Amino acid sequence: MITEAWRQEVPAILMLWYPGMEGGHALADVLLGKVSPSGKLPCTFAKRAEDLPFFDKDAKAITYDLWHGYRKLERDGVEPAFPFGYGLSYTTFACSNLKLAQADLRSGDTLVATVDVTNTGSVAGNEVVQLYVAAQGSAVERAKKELKAFARVSLQPGETKTVKLAVPVVDLAYYDAATGWVVEPIEYAVIVGRHALDKEALQAPLKVEG
Repeated sequence: MITEAWRQEVPAILMLWYPGMEGGHALADVLLGKVSPSGKLPCTFAKRAEDLPFFDKDAKAITYDLWHGYRKLERDGVEPAFPFGYGLSYTTFACSNLKLAQADLRSGDTLVATVDVTNTGSVAGNEVVQLYVAAQGSAVERAKKELKAFARVSLQPGETKTVKLAVPVVDLAYYDAATGWVVEPIEYAVIVGRHALDKEALQAPLKVEG
């Protein structure tokens, strides 16, 4: 869906997807403030159709590569209308104090990160904290970063909770057609924020040993 022709002319956009029989009640609860919206986009909304993978409605068959969604737009240096993982609320949140249990790991280990999440607004709400990992100095072309873990946390106004996120190091692997899954012994950046392009996201270095 391309929203560029009108999205700047409305104060807010509420995406319902396919809400089912109870969707009307859910919509009313959000509009009346009985609940604070907390959903996050499971996809990227592009500004132009040209920024998306090519689509031919008349094709009998078509081959696509690995590049789609936020991975494609970030590779191409294209700014989306709404990034992957994006979503607003009636309150605001802030992340701080990102820590890794260990900054040097091996392929059989698990990356464990903790981050403090604070409700900085005036109403209760839920935030979805997202952890991305960026491979640095990879031997192959890889996405600039990929979502590897997320967690939902409920917070009262002014409340802070520590959120734990865990990622098995094997989940950082890429697939090689000749040898199978490969965990590269290189440096990575652990990025924790509210969506894929969060300018206030926190970062921590990680090194994976061979």
